[in-house]
Amino acid sequence: RAHLNAYLDDYAFVAQGLLELYEASFEPRWLAEALTLSELVEARFADRERGGYFTTGEGHETLLTRCKSLHDGALPSGAAVHALNLLRLSELTTRSPLRDAAELALQALGAVASRHPQAFSHLLIALDFSLASPLEIVIAGEPDAPATLALLRAVRSCWRPQRVIALANANTDLALLPIAKDKTAGATARAYVCQALTCKAPVDTPAALLAELAVARLAR
Repeated sequence: RAHLNAYLDDYAFVAQGLLELYEASFEPRWLAEALTLSELVEARFADRERGGYFTTGEGHETLLTRCKSLHDGALPSGAAVHALNLLRLSELTTRSPLRDAAELALQALGAVASRHPQAFSHLLIALDFSLASPLEIVIAGEPDAPATLALLRAVRSCWRPQRVIALANANTDLALLPIAKDKTAGATARAYVCQALTCKAPVDTPAALLAELAVARLAR
């Protein structure tokens, strides 16, 4: 039974899993829960004096010292996972404070990571995402429609970790997912490929979508 306060890693890893669940199922509750957990990390674990994140939260039992898990070990660093979560959430929700918090986390560990990069692989993944001008891919259509599924298969068939995916339809909560605003299907599902909230003309076939993704990859 759960009877101890959760640690930084618990919050960060669950939020990461929820983000993956959202991009797999497009159930908005998973995105909302990931956002809530990430905001709790900022409120309870952030070191506001020196930057970075403590392993234990502010409400934890009294300890001799509040430690930080800076580098990857058998598991990725909770701070690095959280930084990448913040970056992905910032792209999906367009909330700039989330990106600001992620960049502060990257800066807090930048000096030591540059000296020992082999110990900070997950932090470097977050840094790569931050610097890459990630793609915002919005599929407009009904979740189970064949045309929607075909576009999603096209997106998932190519390796592009510096991106987020969202689904837009009449039931989308635009307050939670503002990148879906004005993204509508036509006679069939459409895909919008955007960067920094600037979108190209929508496409409605997997081949055209793959072509857009290839161009975006070359422009990186």
